[in-house]
Amino acid sequence: MEISKIYKIIDQLLKKTEARELKWDSSGVDDEFQVSLLSSIIIVGKGEDSSGTIYYLRIYNLKGDKIFHNSFSMGEQFHKLGSLFREITEYYFKADDTINNTLDELNDELI
Repeated sequence: MEISKIYKIIDQLLKKTEARELKWDSSGVDDEFQVSLLSSIIIVGKGEDSSGTIYYLRIYNLKGDKIFHNSFSMGEQFHKLGSLFREITEYYFKADDTINNTLDELNDELI
């Protein structure tokens, strides 16, 4: 398997997540999210190891077999997966929307 293809997958996941074109769900594990595509299930997560924060990517085929797994603790892919993870959590938890709507609601009630 060419690692350059995995890097392209990370780039496309980030691009499509930023555009809100993918529907991410919790995987059932803390700090881990998954998206189901027509040909695969992709999991992105955040963890800790002896060097500090890591981000990881797993890809499964439709039968549930793991076909790729790697974690990144530094470098360009670490930063890209970190950005992807932050985009996913914003999409999933809708934190900014919730805060903004709460402020709007409170402002409306105070007027």
